[in-house]
Amino acid sequence: MTNLSKYKAPSDSVKLSLIDGQPFTITDVQDNVYKDDDKEVPSVVITTEETFSVNIEGDDIEANKFHTTREVVVETLSNKQLREDLANGETLKVKCEQPKGKRYFVLVDA
Repeated sequence: MTNLSKYKAPSDSVKLSLIDGQPFTITDVQDNVYKDDDKEVPSVVITTEETFSVNIEGDDIEANKFHTTREVVVETLSNKQLREDLANGETLKVKCEQPKGKRYFVLVDA
């Protein structure tokens, strides 16, 4: 017997939450739109210098592209100067953390 995961098309990116708390180096950020029912939610796809081993539905894969709809992270990475600096070869070493007592996640220097 087989399972459905065998037939799913591979995604270009995986959830950022899979590497929460781990430092990573951002090399590129692209705008994206996540569709939730009829609602469009702003999101970003982050490309990292590092490759991470993550588990997706029982399969271990290597990933260096991560997507997120986390509002504070999307807002931070929407900064025009940051995008220009990344386009000019700058990198940014960060990690994604949940501030104590808060319900949201932020990027902090790593």
